[in-house]
Amino acid sequence: MLPPPIVFTWRRDEDPAYLRDREWLVTNGLGGYASGTLLGIGTRRYHGLFVPNLVEPKGRHIMISRFDEEVECGDRMVRLGGAEFLDGRLETDVPRFLDEFRVDALMPVWRYAIGRHVIEKTIVMPQYQNTLCVRYRLLAGPPVRLRLRPFAAFRRQDAVLVHQDEWPFLFCSRGGVHEVRREDGRLTLRFKTHPGRALFVCDERVSRDVLYRVEQVRGYDHSENLWSPGYVDLLLTPDASATFVATTQGAEALQVDGDTAVAAERQRVERLLAIAPPAAREGFAAQLVAAADQFIVLPGSRLEETLRAGAAGDEVRTVIAGYHWFGDWGRDTMITLDGLALCTGRWREAASILRTFSHYVRDGEIEIGNAGPAHPSKAEIARQQRMKREN
Repeated sequence: MLPPPIVFTWRRDEDPAYLRDREWLVTNGLGGYASGTLLGIGTRRYHGLFVPNLVEPKGRHIMISRFDEEVECGDRMVRLGGAEFLDGRLETDVPRFLDEFRVDALMPVWRYAIGRHVIEKTIVMPQYQNTLCVRYRLLAGPPVRLRLRPFAAFRRQDAVLVHQDEWPFLFCSRGGVHEVRREDGRLTLRFKTHPGRALFVCDERVSRDVLYRVEQVRGYDHSENLWSPGYVDLLLTPDASATFVATTQGAEALQVDGDTAVAAERQRVERLLAIAPPAAREGFAAQLVAAADQFIVLPGSRLEETLRAGAAGDEVRTVIAGYHWFGDWGRDTMITLDGLALCTGRWREAASILRTFSHYVRDGEIEIGNAGPAHPSKAEIARQQRMKREN
């Protein structure tokens, strides 16, 4: 049994800052995520619709930074998503048409009311895959057209923000699968839509001076230019959902449809609650059990650990110290292990976490820095300095 959704209702006479200042997060069990604001714009350099944690090049990379959604209802065009700019412009119609936002089984869900049309959007990341699904359903009203425009960033989440106008990207499309890759071949993004009747319109666009408000307040670099190869044009009907799927894996990962992905995620959260202590299977405690799952991950960017554990017939697990920028840290992991894994009934993962960190014990201490590649402990540094003096 799933806990009731966390629901935010919206009145259109309220201050849009309420939506801008509240964030959502979806994780994939590999250290990757999707995250943004209820308003549909990014306010941090770390925000992005698709931020996988990659083996090569190593680390989290913001593949899709911005995602514009336009809904054509007769002679009306409504923009969902969008961006804020340095000159003060705010390009989004979300405050005028948002009806409700909720978190349901760890998935963010928006419901928009546009005249007699009601549209629902759900974001899910299939577990242990660097893949993203955005599902749309028309709950009321006649068919509408959707135009979905991804903006690529292809930068490490902690890299310098980009201000260029010429982009080192190549784009190709074949058999309904669209691919954007860097000219150096190091990063590739593939995407498609379900059902396959959608049309992709090549319409390159550079969005200049996109503002990240939180970074500006903090005094950091806070604007960048973003590039889009074009947009997907599809018809959304009451009888079938439509799904935008993106991945850094092979084209086979694009075969999942939104309905299947959403159902699988609901079943997965139900299983997490089923193994939790009885008192933690309902109400607010159940919400905490589900939320804890976002922090127990496979170290997705460290293939060597997965290979080592597989050879030993073991599973490798670790704990992310926090989103959006932290990795796994020995101190944070040991502090939170009880609450994340033991109080939630996840004994097997708790044992795997301890075995993972057992490989990073130096002189009787678990290293405080990221589990890998390891930072030397204070004792190890002192030992190395002592050996240098003796030699």
